[in-house]
Amino acid sequence: MGLLHEQQSLEPRTLTMHKGSMIKHGLDQVECETEGLFMIIAGTESTASAIRSALVHAMTSPLVYQKLKDEIHTAVREGKVSSPITFQEAKALPYLQAVIYESIRMRPPLIGYFPKVVPPGGETLLGYHLPAGTSIGTNMSAILSSTDIFGPDAGVFRPERFTELDEDSCKRMKRDVELAFGSGQWMCMGKTIAFMEINKSVFEIFRAFDIQLVEPFAPSTIATYGTFLESKMMAKVSKSDVS
Repeated sequence: MGLLHEQQSLEPRTLTMHKGSMIKHGLDQVECETEGLFMIIAGTESTASAIRSALVHAMTSPLVYQKLKDEIHTAVREGKVSSPITFQEAKALPYLQAVIYESIRMRPPLIGYFPKVVPPGGETLLGYHLPAGTSIGTNMSAILSSTDIFGPDAGVFRPERFTELDEDSCKRMKRDVELAFGSGQWMCMGKTIAFMEINKSVFEIFRAFDIQLVEPFAPSTIATYGTFLESKMMAKVSKSDVS
């Protein structure tokens, strides 16, 4: 936050900088600091949580782990990917995408109901009148575990639910999962960067290493403070033969 205070003494032309832009649009010092804190939380730990979720879910599911490793090995052997892999190359690997989306579905990067305030004049939603000023939110955990959307086995980690669908149905199901990042004008600004980081990290970790959990039936201790924080996760790591 010290940088924000330092920028107050800079010349007006620095309004093009981050804090200057926020002040220009009506935010005060405290609001600027709050925005900065949100950027740190939303842009680091949430993405790290999504990466951990993909790794842990894959490692605790031997069939999923082997299928993902096989896809990575084939992509490398056939020269379909660079080193490091690009985002576009990663998006062309269907099982990698299925594992990532299913991991986000099982354990979204951030949890909470992300409240919005009903605008002046109120709103009507599904026949219910919402008075102006009402705080409303979304139960994302309930949506992502809905059997109506994801099938009767929605409580199970099964990436194949994406690969067994036709293209249009798969895209629709992925959009449902992406609601974890918000939608419309309130969509997370870092969504694309987050997906890029998750894709590249998961692929490169499994390309470089073979990983086994020491305690696969109790892989870690998890605490939840708006995101999932893990500790005591022990793993055996060895160099992969994928080159």
